[in-house]
Amino acid sequence: MKEAARKAMKYFEWFEIIPGFFPDQGLVKKKYYALSRQYHPDFYVRQGDEALAAAEEKLQEIHEAYATLSNRQRTMAYILKETVGMPEDEKYALPADFLMDMMELNEALQESDTEEGKLSVREQIKAQQQALYEQVEPIMANYQAVVTSQEALLQVKQYYYQQKYLQRLLAAE
Repeated sequence: MKEAARKAMKYFEWFEIIPGFFPDQGLVKKKYYALSRQYHPDFYVRQGDEALAAAEEKLQEIHEAYATLSNRQRTMAYILKETVGMPEDEKYALPADFLMDMMELNEALQESDTEEGKLSVREQIKAQQQALYEQVEPIMANYQAVVTSQEALLQVKQYYYQQKYLQRLLAAE
């Protein structure tokens, strides 16, 4: 796990912030602007094509890091990918009881004839999201690279996939 946690540090190291699920957005933005200025290609034009290409590549990586660290979902996915693994094509198996609850909510949403009925089901989905979040929020809030257990991170990973499922339900019409 130490190597995985070390890898997860890359974006956080660049931005000189402690790894966590809720990075300080003010610090992220401030460091992003500083790094963008530092690696702006205009400063490397006179240093040759190789230096210019390296600066452009680094700036692209900085943009990706900023996009990740400034978005809660992407930050969560990044930490999980680097610590417990999240392959792009992963077919994560959600718990059967969760899937049954989701099937019932989906059916209720589909069968609802009125906007009021659909709104009621959406509120149930949002309540489910909140309940799931409350279970993992302490893990995420107290995350420490190398210290937080694999088991705890796997709970966050399950939450990640569950909340994605719930988002799809809310987006479906």
